[in-house]
Amino acid sequence: TTEIYTLSLHDALPIFPARPIVKGDAKCLSIAAASIIAKVTRDRMMVELAECCPGYGFERHKGYGTPEHQDAIRRLGVTAHHRRSFKPVQLALGLVEA
Repeated sequence: TTEIYTLSLHDALPIFPARPIVKGDAKCLSIAAASIIAKVTRDRMMVELAECCPGYGFERHKGYGTPEHQDAIRRLGVTAHHRRSFKPVQLALGLVEA
């Protein structure tokens, strides 16, 4: 039988047994390629998100926690697209104290 497993850059929730590889994108060409594809796809999704959520600057910061992004959260509030694990989002929602 052929054993199927996945290689992953991070400890994810794989469908198949996985072996996380530290700095896998530097050690494994398929992980590096998948990482680039994922980033480009995510960046494109953030540009689309900017169209439905104007004022947040998603097309520029791509969702990273830049000062611009944090300022937009303070000014405009939190959207359904914001990760609740992001501390500025938790602060805006009153889930944690500064």
